[in-house]
Amino acid sequence: MTPVYTADDPIQAHVIKNFLEARGIPAVVVGGSLFSVRGPGAAMSDDSLPQVWVTNDDDADRARQLIEERDPLTEGFDEADSA
Repeated sequence: MTPVYTADDPIQAHVIKNFLEARGIPAVVVGGSLFSVRGPGAAMSDDSLPQVWVTNDDDADRARQLIEERDPLTEGFDEADSA
């Protein structure tokens, strides 16, 4: 497995995961459970932010390219729309 995206919150991570899976790239969200312990005064690094990982290392470059070319967080996406 390879990380391809670090999200600001779990919802953002799941949007990216769904975006990739709609394009045939299996992905998982890692670290989402640590997000709830973040907060003012908590000594947490960005390593505790949720990340999207692709399950097949060979898909990592394509996944990053898709995310960069079409920002699913601002443009939205149609699951029937495949790249």
